[in-house]
Amino acid sequence: MEILMVGCGKMGGAMLRRWLDKVPARFTAVNRTPSAIPDGAQHAGSPEALDGRRFDAIIIAVKPQQIAEIMPAYTPFLKEGGCLISIAAGFSIASIQRELGDHPVIRIMPNLPALIGRSVNGLYADPACTQAHRDLATQLAKTTGTAIWVDTEDEIDRITAIAGSGSGYVFEIARSYTAAAEEMGFAPDTARALVLETLSGAIEMARQSDLSLEELRNSVMSKKGTTEYMSPEKGNRRRYGEKDDMWAVGCIVVELVRLVLTSSYSSAGLALTMRPTRMISGTGARKEMRWCACGKERWCTHEKEPRLVPFSRNKSSSDDAPALLLTNAE
Repeated sequence: MEILMVGCGKMGGAMLRRWLDKVPARFTAVNRTPSAIPDGAQHAGSPEALDGRRFDAIIIAVKPQQIAEIMPAYTPFLKEGGCLISIAAGFSIASIQRELGDHPVIRIMPNLPALIGRSVNGLYADPACTQAHRDLATQLAKTTGTAIWVDTEDEIDRITAIAGSGSGYVFEIARSYTAAAEEMGFAPDTARALVLETLSGAIEMARQSDLSLEELRNSVMSKKGTTEYMSPEKGNRRRYGEKDDMWAVGCIVVELVRLVLTSSYSSAGLALTMRPTRMISGTGARKEMRWCACGKERWCTHEKEPRLVPFSRNKSSSDDAPALLLTNAE
């Protein structure tokens, strides 16, 4: 089997490295920089370099905004009966077919842990795809992690929110959690170890348990104990001292999950963007938390009780710019 991959950036390159080891196919990758191509794959710098070869599948791994410009030069190399497989976020099958012709298309939505073989991959196939096309896509996805087939393309866009962008949210929560631990007096290495081991242990316990996440949470929250007193859902403050960093982290988790899971998403795609700024700013009782829910509301700052609140997209960025943006793609 011959597979052509157009684009070999960080995500595409990570996936290709795993495919080379485990998928019985010959891969050719198109990229301007040959050094970005993993060992074992052939390099092509242009359509002319392909020298008329034909491919069973072509993987679209360029940025969504580059598809219309770059991909039309490569789709003629698709064999009759072949399929296009896109890992470009937010670019619908209808848009791909409008730009590249009426070929069978499968969308795969991976996330960053593909780099270590732990990606969550959402898959959706155009009805014109055959079982052989679906089997190939499943094999490619399982090589980098898990494969979750969905029934509608709209679900792929929701997977973009939950899994595609989700690892970024988890990293930001872990970063804020670690910063809070450092402010409580732990050295950076110790704070990082405490947070990452706490998160990984809790996740692994949830994975192995038949209990609901709520039941697992309640097993930690003894009545009137410190965990309950730090819980945003209880509306309480931490009893010991004036520091309330852990209260802020709790608010982040509760509000983040609530907003992401209750927002409505369209099949046009999403714009979920991480910003490299602190989620928690200020000292003492004052904490600032800013969240763009719709792009129409003004900037807000809440004293004492940190929450995720709307802000205006017209506000210029600064050191106090929002850590998270959630807007409908235009």
